[in-house]
Amino acid sequence: VLLLLGCACVNTVSELVDAPWHVGVGIADCTGPAAEVVMMGYADNNHKTAGIHMRLYARAFVFVDPSSRDRMAFVNVDT
Repeated sequence: VLLLLGCACVNTVSELVDAPWHVGVGIADCTGPAAEVVMMGYADNNHKTAGIHMRLYARAFVFVDPSSRDRMAFVNVDT
């Protein structure tokens, strides 16, 4: 799964240095195959899926402390 991260835009370099936190965000589609997947016991053994009801996404938030360069990531995945 490819997860793209972006950073909030700032006007000046001093604004970037003085910020208490730097935050990056990203979202990725983590939906499985759309059709022809065996149900593996959730239905008849020969029954295959026929489409997607709702896409599933993963969202990531990365927080960076500019003074210590410590990083923390929070990732949320739809189920």
